[in-house]
Amino acid sequence: MSKSAQRPLVRWIILLCVTIALVVAGVVAVAAVADRQQWNVPPGAATVDPSVFEPAPTPTPSPAPAPDPSPDCLAAALGAVPQTGGGTLTGQVISLQSGNVLWDSGGSQPMIPASSEKLLTTMALITALGPDAMTTTYQTAVVAGAGNKIILVGGGDPYLASTASTATLGQPKTLDDLAGATAQALQAAGRASVSLGFDDTAFSGPDWHPSWDPKYATAVTHISALWVDAGMTPAPATTPEGRAVRSVTPAYDAAKLFASQLQAHGIQVTGVDTTGAAAPSGAPPLASIDSLPLRAIINDTVQASDNSAAEVLLRHLAIATGQPGTFDDGASAVTLWLSQVNLAKPGIRIVDGSGLSRQDNVTAATLAGVIAWADKQGGAAREVIAGLPVAAYSGTLGDRFQEPGASAARGFVHAKTGSLDGVASLTGYAVTTKGQQVAFSVIVNGVSDYTSMRTWLDQVTAEMVISGC
Repeated sequence: MSKSAQRPLVRWIILLCVTIALVVAGVVAVAAVADRQQWNVPPGAATVDPSVFEPAPTPTPSPAPAPDPSPDCLAAALGAVPQTGGGTLTGQVISLQSGNVLWDSGGSQPMIPASSEKLLTTMALITALGPDAMTTTYQTAVVAGAGNKIILVGGGDPYLASTASTATLGQPKTLDDLAGATAQALQAAGRASVSLGFDDTAFSGPDWHPSWDPKYATAVTHISALWVDAGMTPAPATTPEGRAVRSVTPAYDAAKLFASQLQAHGIQVTGVDTTGAAAPSGAPPLASIDSLPLRAIINDTVQASDNSAAEVLLRHLAIATGQPGTFDDGASAVTLWLSQVNLAKPGIRIVDGSGLSRQDNVTAATLAGVIAWADKQGGAAREVIAGLPVAAYSGTLGDRFQEPGASAARGFVHAKTGSLDGVASLTGYAVTTKGQQVAFSVIVNGVSDYTSMRTWLDQVTAEMVISGC
């Protein structure tokens, strides 16, 4: 954050106003996404002190900013929290005012970051897309093919909904709307019968990362440029525990559903291709719909820690940098971006966009540095961190910061969570009781008891807020 004494208050007033707007707009949407993915996060009590979000009635000159927390005091406070849950913790805290590193515990040691990695994917994407990144949309279209064929073309909309009943995130149009518009175009041309193909070639390469555990079939869909309801429609199979198993052929499933919707709108479909193929170059368009704007896609991805959406965004990152839409090209683009913003550290390895892979290695210094970088950048980058889950209030932090030693930080910690077997992380920013702003990341690998470890991370993070340093 700037060293000027005149900027911090106004900057954070704006940030906090954006945060509450996103929280209010996103709570219902996040709950719907989580429920659809069958890992619903129970909401915590609305314990956020209203004063956190109340801007000054009129802009006033900023007082001299509070000095940075004392590094020695902060180290003592964080070190005094008894560790539970096992494992090795690394972390870093950075002042958003001065940019100084206030605490570092193995912050340059590469660790499995889990879902904290989603912040790297989203930040790299908005950088690649430029100033208008947040208004970017992704189109799903229907074009004319050879003979009597029409082709459903996927544009990589991660939240394309099948019908109004599944459009729980405010999507402007659904697949059924596209079917209705297509039927009208066909009927206007005197056509009552078609065959249907589909084009899922915007993304290429493997649709499942080879390092992912097969049990992740309930946590991420096979990645495709064409799907509806994130591969959860039609009703998927379930595990013995009742968790939904996502489609392994999401593009074909979308095409079949679209065929049935066309028929409901009065167009006979004589057949549906079983494999996707590129639509002919210059094929005449029949109808199209646009996705939510990228700002909404990113907000839902981060709030709900949506693995499938994050992997779609990684493919879009690869394409935005002029490369094929593959895992490898997206991962390379994230790595290059980290170098460009001087946040690459020795030993870093990125292989996917969601952080599901145990081959991912990122340092706490890099992740905390990304938060500090976003604060300095402003614009879309700060909008992303403004939309982070809020402790005990929203998204994947809705049920966190409930334990003694952590509850006093409710509403003052804004962070991306991360969790895999044996891995826990938190990355974000906090406002201390003295009004200081800090970026942080804490990562634990080798966790033996995740519940206890999660509580410990909450308590450690809360100390950044309440220690009085």
